Amino acid sequence: MKSRTGASLRAASVILSVLFCTATNGSTQTIAATANRPMQAASMQAVGRPDSGAPLMMEITLGLRNRAALDRLIAEQQQPNSPYYHRWLTGPEFENSFGPSASNFAAVVRWLSEQGFTIIGANPAAHSIRFTGPVFMAERAFGTHMASFGDGGAYANINAPMIPAQFAGVISAIHGLDNLGRPYALGRGARLAIETASNTVNMAPLVLAAWTQPDSAGMAGDPAAVDGGLGPTFGPLDLQTFYDETPLLAGGTTGGGDCVAVVGDSDFLASAITLFNSQFGLPASSITKVLADSPNPGINGDEFEALWDLEWLHAAAPGSPISFYLGNAATAAVDPISDAIQRAVNDNKCSVINVSFGFCGKADTFFTGFLDPLFAKAAAQGQSIFVAQGDAGAADVVLDPKTMNCVTGTTRHVNEMGADPNVTAVGGTQFTPKYDASGNDIGSVPETVWNDGSGAGGGGASALFAKPGYQSGVTPADGQRDVPDIAAGASSISPGFFVANDVGGKAVIQSGSGFGTSIAAPIWSGIVKLIDQLNGARSGNINSRLYQLGALGDAAKSGLRDVSAGNNSFGGVSGFSALRGYDQASGWGTPDINVFVTSFQPSSTPVISAIPSTILVGGSFKIDGNHFTAGSVVNFFVATATGAINAGPLKFSAYTPTQLTIDVPATVPLGQGFVDVQVINTDQGFAASNTASALLQGSAAAGLPTITTVNGAALAATSSNPSYATNNVETVLKQGTTVILGGTGFDNVNGVAVDLFCACTAGKVGPFFVKPGAGLTSTSISFVLPGSGPNTPPTGPGSLVVSNQGSDGSYKKKSNAVSVPIGDTISVTAVTQAGSTITVDGTGFSTLTVINFFNTQSGGVVDLGGLGADGKPKIPLTVVNANRFSFTVPAGAVPGASYVQALNPPFVPFTSSGSDAGGAFSLK
Repeated sequence: MKSRTGASLRAASVILSVLFCTATNGSTQTIAATANRPMQAASMQAVGRPDSGAPLMMEITLGLRNRAALDRLIAEQQQPNSPYYHRWLTGPEFENSFGPSASNFAAVVRWLSEQGFTIIGANPAAHSIRFTGPVFMAERAFGTHMASFGDGGAYANINAPMIPAQFAGVISAIHGLDNLGRPYALGRGARLAIETASNTVNMAPLVLAAWTQPDSAGMAGDPAAVDGGLGPTFGPLDLQTFYDETPLLAGGTTGGGDCVAVVGDSDFLASAITLFNSQFGLPASSITKVLADSPNPGINGDEFEALWDLEWLHAAAPGSPISFYLGNAATAAVDPISDAIQRAVNDNKCSVINVSFGFCGKADTFFTGFLDPLFAKAAAQGQSIFVAQGDAGAADVVLDPKTMNCVTGTTRHVNEMGADPNVTAVGGTQFTPKYDASGNDIGSVPETVWNDGSGAGGGGASALFAKPGYQSGVTPADGQRDVPDIAAGASSISPGFFVANDVGGKAVIQSGSGFGTSIAAPIWSGIVKLIDQLNGARSGNINSRLYQLGALGDAAKSGLRDVSAGNNSFGGVSGFSALRGYDQASGWGTPDINVFVTSFQPSSTPVISAIPSTILVGGSFKIDGNHFTAGSVVNFFVATATGAINAGPLKFSAYTPTQLTIDVPATVPLGQGFVDVQVINTDQGFAASNTASALLQGSAAAGLPTITTVNGAALAATSSNPSYATNNVETVLKQGTTVILGGTGFDNVNGVAVDLFCACTAGKVGPFFVKPGAGLTSTSISFVLPGSGPNTPPTGPGSLVVSNQGSDGSYKKKSNAVSVPIGDTISVTAVTQAGSTITVDGTGFSTLTVINFFNTQSGGVVDLGGLGADGKPKIPLTVVNANRFSFTVPAGAVPGASYVQALNPPFVPFTSSGSDAGGAFSLK
């Protein structure tokens, strides 16, 4: 639930993820985004300069606000004892609290326009501004120089771009000043090496042993895998047996619920997916294509990556729908994979996102200023992100300055996308399975780090990201984020994986053709879908819990099988050896899926999966979830204007480990009409669940009145923080008009009293007594709000409460308090200036009115108004009447285009004059 507090009145601090130095260009101070250039450009041999008139397609990413607060929230979302545990934000809630401010966004757009660029797309939801202009304009505006490389088709800025100092912490990344960076499908290099070897890929359709029809759980009984040229090869059933997934699948835990997002840059042959499923007895895949860029790029050389991801994700979570987010290199804003990731995060429809790609040649700010904010948003929304850590071992890949392709590095590198703290990085293993006579795997064997000559699992220490808290004390003391976090089978030889590929437009089952961390990552994406289904909720970034389980050092308790043999040295680069416990070659190891999934949610920690949308005081309700105990009690946080009060703990009247029945005493106050429910297992160290929110109403049978609408506007939570729940109905009550309250349980036999609490001397006006008759029914109350006299409420915040008279005339049973602003609708119709005095005409003004004063200055638009840190208006107003006020030109204002916006408390959008043309004028 989002806060409605006006963005222009909220204080916000922004942390920029790059280091800056300052410079002065004439009278304008600028800063250099030192990490906003490809690092390899400094060591590459320039062959000239790009044509100064050549057009560039560029994009600016704006940074997040309140990053420190966001990081604290993300951490608390994974702490069971926190009230924010698993309280995921919606997209609008995230943007309201942490997205770029509207004024900063407008200021950057204005600055770009002033530099002569053409704005072709400004997307506040994506934090991006897309623009175009020739090379010379980019060099001038950003104070940088550009050079050409290779055959002259590659270009990059060779020094850091300069931006106005006011945009420090506002602009986090600039894209398009180079074309060196590119995504690559992780299996590509290894795949090409394998396909050029002799007798390693069976290009003909395989004839596999017969399999029985699916059983009642939807799984095939015996889809056997046979020799496909490389010896016995893993099929889906082998995976499920080897990693102990079968018990979960047989019990119906197959990954149901919302979707997994798979990102890609190539379409795929649908019949290959169908063939894979039919060959191995899997249920039909449910795949929805989502175009991150238009049009559909069609099938290209990265099709194999899409097929491998889609097939093996489905093998691990056969009940999960999949959304395939498809980017197009020809029309991408940043690049096709980045666009697909961004769309998947912003759509927020899938609880898990799978990425089997990497990048080479990108500037550091691409990872820290573009991807990192996206991944932080995903974590806050409860999305789990899995990134394949790479198939070139500790060398990873770098940009080849001669060919401008991604090639194996010559020193240690990691896939920095997977090293982001809000991502789970997946490494690879290899093993020689034990098969029965039919070619079916019969159980697990020890695994080693994947390193079979065709590739090796990526791993090492990040050069960009510091060590997150969950890694402290359990990973090498290098101060950096270490990867991978976990691993799974990846070798093309040991054991090799069946895939259905597109061979000349024909779907063909191939053995040993699918391999690499491109197989391991979708397997782990599927595992977390099983967790989400079992717990009835999203898991978010799993790393905190993953590292807690890994630190146990006991596979029987954690479901993590330690990998302690092998290394990821590759391409002449010395890598890291597997060790007992965590290591930079295999992370915490590989999964025993049944144990890991069932152990992921601590048995002592209760989980709420569902409560009713409306809870009645004086009635009962059920809480569905997991891990409830005989010692469970319920915290009942009722929202009030001064914060939440705990009307619990409430005890259950009926109990099972998955459901509690709770009776709510009629003495519990209704507060503002909202409640947060939390289960506490008092017999398990007071382990606390996540919280779940609901509307709180009175039971009419218990004689409790409830307000549900005011003048037809429905009750609506305006913030997940009860201290902001001071504006439950989005309407304004005008003095001297009729007010109609809708609801339930009104005493139409004896009558009711209506109190209106307000910002007035006595604290309230009324009560307004309404007797049975035309103005009162059990579901409606009508009365006139005074427009004159002592009972006239002032303009400002108000709160309505109904009390039933009762047969004893006690008025003891009270409704919820519904907050609503009072006063005329506020508007600005004209702004005039005489000397240093500015006069504003309009409607709805009062002594509580505050203004924003937007003033165009050399660096962009700034707001000189709003509220100060002390909560007082920065610009004092002289209010003449409800239709006019004046003020003195504020300090710091300069002549030029300006704008006045008037706001009345509680400073929410519908008590603001908005952006009507009447507020615009030119300051003299």
